[in-house]
Amino acid sequence: GVGAYMDKQKKELEKTLAPERTAGTIQIESLPQNALRVTMTEQTAFAMDSAEIKPRFHSTMDKIANVLNRYGKTELTIIGHTDSTGTTQHNQALSESRAQGVRNYFLNKGVISQRLESQGLGESAPRASNANAEGRLLNRRVEIVIEPVVADQAG
Repeated sequence: GVGAYMDKQKKELEKTLAPERTAGTIQIESLPQNALRVTMTEQTAFAMDSAEIKPRFHSTMDKIANVLNRYGKTELTIIGHTDSTGTTQHNQALSESRAQGVRNYFLNKGVISQRLESQGLGESAPRASNANAEGRLLNRRVEIVIEPVVADQAG
């Protein structure tokens, strides 16, 4: 069923992104309800205060898009996050722009738009303290939440 499908997709993502995972530039984790989360760090995907995906990260994005295209029974929510440096309004806009940038990249690689949603959470969902540089670095990220399309959720 759904669990096996998502496990297979996770294994394929892990295999495909093994070099990035070893280097610490991508994290892949399982979430409840058979969902997956792929986290891209700011140091690899974006320049400081920029929503443009770094050219050297395009090959990683291509790998993710290829797996997403092979597993079409999933929906993706792309979520941008920032640290607390700068104004709340600026961080919210930057997080939205980064999430939209990843969404647009996937659209250009053939992932259908109905599967893609993007949102920015700005500085509202830190995963580390913003009091030091290491924490701020962890908070600057884009997460791709991959969820199975379940037939009984017609919409």
